[in-house]
Amino acid sequence: MATGDIFWRKLVQDNVPGVTVKDPYPCASFRELYIAHELRWFLPKYKIWFCNHELTGKLLVARYDPRTGNIEAYQLVAVSGPPTIYPWPDDEDILVQQFNPKVKLHLDRPIVRLPVHHRWSEGHDGHSGLSIARIPLHNEGNWYAGSIEDDEDAEGRDRESRDILPPPTANRFSAKMPMNVAGFQDTVYTNFLFARRIADPRLGGRTRFPFSEEPGAGLWPPWNIPARQRVSIHHRGRPASRAEVSDQAFHIDMGINYPVWDLNLQPLGDQLITYATLDPELYTPTERFPYRGIWVGDYSAHGCEFLLIHQEDNPNDDFDPDAIIKHDDETAEEFAKRKWEKTVYRGRLEAIKLTGDPNVPRGEHSFIADDLGEDGYVGVIDEEPFNGARVVSSRGHIAEHGFVRDNWLTAQLILISPNRIAQHWLEWGHFSFYERVDIDKFTGI
Repeated sequence: MATGDIFWRKLVQDNVPGVTVKDPYPCASFRELYIAHELRWFLPKYKIWFCNHELTGKLLVARYDPRTGNIEAYQLVAVSGPPTIYPWPDDEDILVQQFNPKVKLHLDRPIVRLPVHHRWSEGHDGHSGLSIARIPLHNEGNWYAGSIEDDEDAEGRDRESRDILPPPTANRFSAKMPMNVAGFQDTVYTNFLFARRIADPRLGGRTRFPFSEEPGAGLWPPWNIPARQRVSIHHRGRPASRAEVSDQAFHIDMGINYPVWDLNLQPLGDQLITYATLDPELYTPTERFPYRGIWVGDYSAHGCEFLLIHQEDNPNDDFDPDAIIKHDDETAEEFAKRKWEKTVYRGRLEAIKLTGDPNVPRGEHSFIADDLGEDGYVGVIDEEPFNGARVVSSRGHIAEHGFVRDNWLTAQLILISPNRIAQHWLEWGHFSFYERVDIDKFTGI
């Protein structure tokens, strides 16, 4: 490997967690490979993507495939295994249904497929000075390759792309990149689009309901989920420059094509779906916040749904675990347990839906425990399958179909372990179980 290409290999590797890149196939060098996906490496880098599609949404895991050089994203799905049901010891009218989810990628059809195009030009893009890969784009009815500079050596090896190069005024940052993910590209089109970051999302107001048209509802991700960037969910306002391209969100434009002789007709069923990622800090557990993460929950007839368990760091919290002193009558194990509990069982815990259902949609809270500490403490539950788990007060979010007349029910959150929790809906006499999802299991090939 040439010395200079080592630098480009590192750039590629830094953007593809879960995959060790050994060669630049199908490109001749890592430089060509990096340039081929320039501006698109953020997809596998941030891994997790959730969208505003209808009320249910989707959760994707993006990854790089070194076998093809493609960047692809697949839907993460979960199904519940055979249930284990037994009566609650204190009340035989209450049935406890264990939750045994099986989480996997739906590999039959990618939601995003961005092929590597290793034909590239030596022209500059007018922004960074880097050579830009010839990415198939669609911009206001014109199909063309992504480089806006002509290539004197393109004759013969890239004649087709050269014949449909755009005029110099074309904006590749707002152009559409067609993806053949459905297997029948002649009738169904699916395009990838960059999203434009909103300079000041506070101008949009606070979103009460992400599916509504209230002020601020046109932004994604919704306000319930902390984010470094937010974007518009509408067609207007595409990025006009590299600086405006968001690396935290993107769009998918899809619909049905008419035959070529119906060029005057508008595409059928055209819709724009917006995806956003999560700041890794939000779902990475720490010693102080061990419940942070992506979880899957049992929602009965609605099936399995994915959630973000969010524990916010309070900058005004002056708690110092080193100030906890060991008692004379404590063993080392007892002191370590008490110190851990004092450190962990504090503050608020929120469960926010990344995928939803017709009653409570994606982007809304599923349940909230306002305090894991003394103010929320209910007791300890010793019965199976909880075995001494801490119980705190919580409230569960419910609504009628279409998220109408939403309300909060009194509940109790059972902290079984940092990888498994349960919610006891007191009014219904029902237990819902939730398990942590290891996203890194799905980023490899």
